[in-house]
Amino acid sequence: MDAEIFTFDTLETAFKEARKPYQREHVTPYIYEHPEIFTLHNQTWDEDFSHYRWTLDTEDDWKLIQAVYFELYQEEKFFLGGRHES
Repeated sequence: MDAEIFTFDTLETAFKEARKPYQREHVTPYIYEHPEIFTLHNQTWDEDFSHYRWTLDTEDDWKLIQAVYFELYQEEKFFLGGRHES
């Protein structure tokens, strides 16, 4: 399991500057191919989560994302990994 996190400015730059078809289809190749422009960081974990499939390809995927979001959501608060009871 992995995640790629970018600022809006990074995505905007990749959108404006990428020229090759594969860079236009998936913005991450342009970002990874230009470390002189972007700051890259790789975070690794000891535990292997690759057996989980969290992606948004199907309606069932969307339903799972909604369920997770609504379980964690608290009005006017950002959530960072779980519900915190007070």
